[in-house]
Amino acid sequence: MARRKMSPKDLEALLRRAHSLAWDGQWTEAAALYQEVVEARPAMPGALLGLAQAYAALGRPGDALQALTRAAELHPQDPLIFTRRADFLLEAQRTDEALADYDRAARLWMAQGQPEQAQHIWQRLSRTLAGHPLPHRRLAEGLEASGAAPQALAAYLRAARLYQEQGQKQAAEEMCQAALRLDPGNGEALFLLESIREGRKPTEAPAPPTSAPPPGGGPAAAARERALTELAEEVLGAGEKGAPPPSPDAEALATAETWIGQAIDLQMRGQVDQAIEAYERALDLGADRPAIHFNLGLLYREKLRFAEAIHHLSRSQKDPEYALGSHYALAECYRAQGDVDHALAHFVEALKIVDLQTVQREQADNLIRLYENLAESYLAKGERARAVAFMNSLVQLLGSKGWEDKVREARQRLDALTSTGVTISLAELLDVPHSQEVFACISLSQEYARRGLHFSAVEECYRGIALAPLCLPLHLHLAEILLQAGRVEEALEKLTMVAETYAARGEKVQAVGVYRRLLRAAPMDVKARSRTIGLLLEAGQVDGALEEYLALADAYYQLAQLDKALETYREALKLAPRAAQAKRWQTRLLHRMGDIHLQRVEWRRALQVYTQIKALAPEDERARFCLVDLNLKMRQVPQAIQELDELLALFRQRGEPDKERALLEELASQWPELIPLRSRLAQAYLAQGDTRKAVTELDNLGELQLRAGQKRQAAETIRLLISLAPEEAEGYRRLLAQIQGQEGGGP
Repeated sequence: MARRKMSPKDLEALLRRAHSLAWDGQWTEAAALYQEVVEARPAMPGALLGLAQAYAALGRPGDALQALTRAAELHPQDPLIFTRRADFLLEAQRTDEALADYDRAARLWMAQGQPEQAQHIWQRLSRTLAGHPLPHRRLAEGLEASGAAPQALAAYLRAARLYQEQGQKQAAEEMCQAALRLDPGNGEALFLLESIREGRKPTEAPAPPTSAPPPGGGPAAAARERALTELAEEVLGAGEKGAPPPSPDAEALATAETWIGQAIDLQMRGQVDQAIEAYERALDLGADRPAIHFNLGLLYREKLRFAEAIHHLSRSQKDPEYALGSHYALAECYRAQGDVDHALAHFVEALKIVDLQTVQREQADNLIRLYENLAESYLAKGERARAVAFMNSLVQLLGSKGWEDKVREARQRLDALTSTGVTISLAELLDVPHSQEVFACISLSQEYARRGLHFSAVEECYRGIALAPLCLPLHLHLAEILLQAGRVEEALEKLTMVAETYAARGEKVQAVGVYRRLLRAAPMDVKARSRTIGLLLEAGQVDGALEEYLALADAYYQLAQLDKALETYREALKLAPRAAQAKRWQTRLLHRMGDIHLQRVEWRRALQVYTQIKALAPEDERARFCLVDLNLKMRQVPQAIQELDELLALFRQRGEPDKERALLEELASQWPELIPLRSRLAQAYLAQGDTRKAVTELDNLGELQLRAGQKRQAAETIRLLISLAPEEAEGYRRLLAQIQGQEGGGP
C-alpha cells in the first residue's frame, strides 16, 4: 500500500489531532491517526511514542513495545524513548530488560549534559526496585559525582548489602571500597567488608558517633578562598611599599601584617590553633578586616568553639563580599548547637542572596518579598520538623560540589516553569520532600510537553505530585500543560486552586502572580480580577490594585456592561489618593469615565468629569479641549470661549503656536459659523505672519459679522483687512464706505 504523501504542515496538524484524541481518551481514533503519521513519516518520534501510549491504553502491550522498539532503532540517542520503553518493560515484569534500557537512558541523559534526569531514573527505581542493587549503585555513582558524599555513601552501602544477599561477592566488595573511598574510617563499611570477605551474613553495624559538620562547605568554602586571597594580596602589597615612616601605629600595623601572613600559612597547613592565635594577634594590633573575622569564624567553628565563631561571623556578614559565606557558616554553627530558629534564619538569608544572584532584575523585588519573614513563618506555625527538613535540603544543595552550577540549573528550570510571570523562589522547591526528584519530574514533563505529548507530560507531573502533593509549582506546571493541550477550563480551575492555596498560606505575592497568569488566559474573568484586586490591597500594593481596577473596568466595557465599568472606576477613584502618584491615577481614571460618558452622549456628566480633571491637572490639554467641545455641543458658547481662551493661553505660555493654530483650525472647521472662533483663528494667523491665510479668514469673519448684523465689528474687520494691503483692497474700501454710509458716519 502506497504511503499517503503529506506536507510537514499537514503532518503536524494530524499529529496535534492525534494528541488531542489521546487526551480525550479516544484511543482507537488516536491510534489510527498516529499510525497514519508513522506511515507518512516513519522516523517521527512523537508519533511513535504516541502510538505506543495508545496501544498500551487499548490493552495491546506487545504492539506498544514494538512501536517503542522501532522508535529506539530509529533514534538510538533519544533517552526519552528508552525511558518509555523501560517503563513498559517494567510493567510487563521484564525487569532485567527494563534495567538495561534505564541504564542506557541514564547514560544518554548524562551525555546530553542532564545528569539530574539520570539521577531521577535511579532515585525512582531505588524505591520501586528497592531489592535490586543496580539502581542503588548507579544512584550512588551519580551522587558521588555531584559531591553529595553522605548520600552516596549510604547508597553504596545499600548496594553492597544487596549484592552480598545475591551472592555477588566481588560486586559487594567493590561497593564497600567505593564507600571507604568517601569515608576511609567508616565503621559500617569496614564491618560489612569484613563480613563479605569472611562469607558471613552481615548484621547491622553500630551507627557512627555524631561529629561536627565539615568546616565551611559550599558558599563558606568559596568565601574562605576569597578571604585568603584578599589577605595574601594585602600582605604582599604592604611588603612592596617598603617600611612606613616610624610611628607607633605604623609599627603596630606592620607587625599585624606579619601575623596575618603567618596566620594564612598556618590556616592553609591545617594548624588551626596556631592560625587562630596569629589572627587574634593581628586583630589586637588594629588589623580589623572582614576577611580576618570570616577566617577566624571558620577556624573557631572547626574547633567547635561556636560562641567565638558566631561572634566573628556576625562581624563579617556585614560586608557584602562575605555576607553569603558568613550567613551560611553562621547557620551551620547554630544548627550544630541545635538552635533551629537562628540556623533557619541564616540559611534563609544565605539562600536569598544566592537566589537574587540568579534572577532577572525585574524579578528581584518580588523575590525579596517572598523571602521576607520566611523563617518566622515556619516557626510561627510550629512546623519545626518541616524547618529541619528544609535546612537539610538546602545543605544538600549548597553544601555539595558544584553548588553554583546546581543553583543556576535549578533557577533555569524554575524560570522555564514560570515563564508566565509567576515568581518562584528556590526556597519553595527546597521546601518539598524529594526536591531533587521533583525537579527532575518537572524537567522530564517539560520535555514531553515540548514534543506535544501532553498526556505523558501530565503523567510525569502526577508522578512528581505523588512525591510532593503540596508542591504548588508542580500544580502550576500542570496547569500550563493543560493550557497547552487546549484544556482551558481544567487549567483555569487548577490555577484558581493554586492561587487560593497561596493566599491561604499568606503568600499574597504568589497568589497575585498566579491570578495574573489566569487572567492572561481568561482576561474577561471578572471574578478572578476582583480577587486579584483584593489580594493586592491586602498586600498594600495600591498601584498594582489600581492597574487591576483598570483591567476589570475594561473587561466590563468589553462585555458592554458600562454601568459596572463606571462603578469600578468610581471604586478605584476612592483608592487613588493612597497611590504613590495620586494625581496621575485620578486623572487617568477620570479620563476613562469621561470617555464612557462621551460615548453614551451624557454630555453634562462628561462635563463634570473633565471639570474635575482640569482642577486636578490644569495642564491637561485633552481635558481642556473636551471642555471646549462639550460646551459648544451644549450651545454654551460663552463658557466654551472662556475655556478656549484659557487653553490658548496655556499654549502661548509654553511657546507652542502650532498647537494653537491647529486647534483653532479644527474648531473652525467643525463650527464654521461661530464668529469668536473665526476671530481667534484670524488673530493666530496674523500673530504667526501668515498674511494670506489671515486675509482669507478676515474676509470670512467680516461676512459672518455682516450676516449677523454686527456692522460696527464688520467695519473694524474690513479696516484691518485694508491695512494688510490685499489685492482686493479697493473693493474692501468700497464695502467699508457702504457700511459707513448705512451707519451715517465718516471714516
